[in-house]
Amino acid sequence: TILQTTAKSPFAVLCVPVEETLHIALREHTHRSILEQITPETLQDTDELNAIVEDWMTVEEALVGGVTYALLPDFLKRYAMNLSDSLIEDDLESRGKFKQYRHLRRAIEVIGSVGHEKAIKMYVDHPENFKKSLI
Repeated sequence: TILQTTAKSPFAVLCVPVEETLHIALREHTHRSILEQITPETLQDTDELNAIVEDWMTVEEALVGGVTYALLPDFLKRYAMNLSDSLIEDDLESRGKFKQYRHLRRAIEVIGSVGHEKAIKMYVDHPENFKKSLI
């Protein structure tokens, strides 16, 4: 698989393979959550259907980003590069400008509190509970 990115920051570029792998692993749980919310009425309302999908995609983005931020910076500092905290903060600030990352900072807090393994398990077992922890 070739992963492409438009990111300029070395940290952001190194996040891409980790994040995309997590998206693949979590996709079935996100899809299940979307399907659980779809009703015959929402199938008739494109705006409502899009809102459900967008809502769950932002939750998945938050978990993926939160796990990446929980694991990757320390790994990179230790084994790969002299990674400054300002580079990480710049990346967070840059992502904060996009709607799909609106729950990222909260996810980082939640994952920092419960741990990345528990956060992933919560999403896999009960995605709605993880979602509620962000809002």
